[in-house]
Amino acid sequence: MADRRPDAELLDRLQAGDDGALAEVYRHSSPLVYGLCHRVTADPAASAELCQQVFVELWRQPRRFRRDTSLDTALTVRAHQLAVKWCRQRSASPPGDGPAEEPARSSPSLRSAMEALPPEQQRAITMAYFGGRTYREVATALSISDGAAKTQLRLALSQLTFHLPTEGMTAWT
Repeated sequence: MADRRPDAELLDRLQAGDDGALAEVYRHSSPLVYGLCHRVTADPAASAELCQQVFVELWRQPRRFRRDTSLDTALTVRAHQLAVKWCRQRSASPPGDGPAEEPARSSPSLRSAMEALPPEQQRAITMAYFGGRTYREVATALSISDGAAKTQLRLALSQLTFHLPTEGMTAWT
């Protein structure tokens, strides 16, 4: 398992108001956060706005982020929540403004990373990230507890974060 110490130190610095820590996290994690938002929304402007919102939340409320979870995982979980919310709001809009297609169809690296996951994690992540379901809805659909659904999603995100390449992704400014 990856060493969490650097993330904990960054969280300490963020809690102390160190804007250099935020810049460091942003430089490292913004391509991942933006990429996830874009895969879910398929909208560059919305993805940039959602990515910004994730980092504003990190800056304003660093204590909300757990010290025992990697920052990349925590940031992508929050990004996913916001992107799904955005898609749901958009799907409630007039026709023609529906949610994005399943990103795995257009991203070979995402598809191969997904295929490397155990089947239960594949099902959970597909339902949540590409189907727009909450962890509770995933739990119900898979006939597992809410905690088990959260665990499957967390493990899947952790593996995807580790396996997905970041080439071609650049930080937005």
